[in-house]
Amino acid sequence: MDAFFDMNQGLPREGPGSSQSTQRASCVRNLPPKPLILEVGCGPGAQTVQLEELCKGEISAVDNRAIFLEQLRQRAAERSLSHVIHPILADMTRLQFENSFFDMIWAEGSIFIIGVEKRLKEWRPLLKEEGSIAFSELSWLRADIPLELSQF
Repeated sequence: MDAFFDMNQGLPREGPGSSQSTQRASCVRNLPPKPLILEVGCGPGAQTVQLEELCKGEISAVDNRAIFLEQLRQRAAERSLSHVIHPILADMTRLQFENSFFDMIWAEGSIFIIGVEKRLKEWRPLLKEEGSIAFSELSWLRADIPLELSQF
């Protein structure tokens, strides 16, 4: 894990992703006008503020590094979003939220750290009946990538 953080240190997102990828992934259908969003692995929050601006919701933003959450607080304050972005210091492998609470769970460039299949199963109960999980993964950790996936 230290190697991952060292490699991404100083990047606006502290990991993979871009404004364009956030915008493309934010086109989740069936979101209510003011969705309740859980963002898992928010890092310093570049995508968090953008996600709030795109979805006009309320975001519980989780990360296990206090320094990232402080950077997120600053970003939210600069854009007058502190009332709708709530940084939470927590381990993304042990989320403690009420079931059927969120309209969307967002994990941009973070779910691969903890395992996609397992986390999708664990996070599903946190969503409302019509809720969505949106995640992105832009890192290849192996050389033998199937052609269909690399073309996608």
